[in-house]
Amino acid sequence: MSGGGAAHAYPIERAADDPFQSKEVNYHYLLVEVDHQQLKVTMNRLDLTTGKAVWTQPDSVKIAVPAAAAAKAAGQ
Repeated sequence: MSGGGAAHAYPIERAADDPFQSKEVNYHYLLVEVDHQQLKVTMNRLDLTTGKAVWTQPDSVKIAVPAAAAAKAAGQ
């Protein structure tokens, strides 16, 4: 889930098994890039821990279309 619709940010209590262990407010957006044979989603997060704004990319995922499916979609 991403986005807050301009709601006030607040810390979230995280379970011990949550892969994202941070007590900081998480200001971020997701960049979605679509190419002919793959989809890439990158989390761009604003890190304010040093008092200076720094954009980081702590997570991303690529989903590729298998070659056989791509060839079938192209009519080959």
